[in-house]
Amino acid sequence: MGSLRKLSLYANLYWGFYPKLSLEGIHCPNLQSLTLGNFSFFEDQQLDWILSHSSTLQELYLDDCPILFRARILNDESQLAKCPLPKSRLNFQISERWSDAWHYNYPRRWNDYFASFETGLPHLRRFAIGHNEAWDSEDGWGLPFEKELDLVPGLMQDRYMEFDGGLGPSQFISPRWENEKEDWPHCDDEDREALKALYRKIKQQVDCGEFQVGCHEVADLVEVY
Repeated sequence: MGSLRKLSLYANLYWGFYPKLSLEGIHCPNLQSLTLGNFSFFEDQQLDWILSHSSTLQELYLDDCPILFRARILNDESQLAKCPLPKSRLNFQISERWSDAWHYNYPRRWNDYFASFETGLPHLRRFAIGHNEAWDSEDGWGLPFEKELDLVPGLMQDRYMEFDGGLGPSQFISPRWENEKEDWPHCDDEDREALKALYRKIKQQVDCGEFQVGCHEVADLVEVY
């Protein structure tokens, strides 16, 4: 890890929470460029891990990476074993309508992350969050390795998602589900302003014309700086 300068971590499915992956204890002292694809953020330790590379990190790309603001894990040992959070951090709820389950809420929003990047990554010179069209290959399994510069910047609606272990085949819920939009995080303005501030700080010019990619809807976009 000592000589690693560029790190790209991707998966075809959302990962980080389920299946779990902990980056704690891993440090790359010379890391200059980091790209994460389909990685789900759900606790401060993940943000702290990125910030731990503050002395070297110059580029950060977040490709279809959501914040899981809420999670519901079934009261099932096999599912609990795949959850990265201990029961001590979960809230058990008995439901007459649904299966009994453990619940978790994560209060951080993207504006918190953008503000942390602005103040905690003094050498950052390039940043992007959004969707890479390389995901949308004909076979549906494209991985945009080495295509960080093709990442189309924008604040996608899917930047916030919920995990529900009682659903399938995918347990990750998008706000495109009509009945889930009302209690979704409503912080488009805060996220947009924090992202603008980050771009101003690193003096990066971003041209975000209106666009729509596949089933991904745009919540709002940044202006040119």
